[in-house]
Amino acid sequence: MRGGLSAFIAGLGEVEFMSLRKPYRSVDEQLRILRSRGMAVDAGAGHVLRREGYCPIVNGYKDLFLD
Repeated sequence: MRGGLSAFIAGLGEVEFMSLRKPYRSVDEQLRILRSRGMAVDAGAGHVLRREGYCPIVNGYKDLFLD
């Protein structure tokens, strides 16, 4: 039995798959989103976003699973 994300995406039609995609956001747009959600953003935040990416920052629980 095959499962996981690949099987899920394979079972979707083209229109449904396209709706799963998120639009591209520039670093400045990402910073605006973070500020609008109440996160304190300092001068180095743009550099951190470029190095780490948006999702690892907003999903801070990932560090709990790393050794």
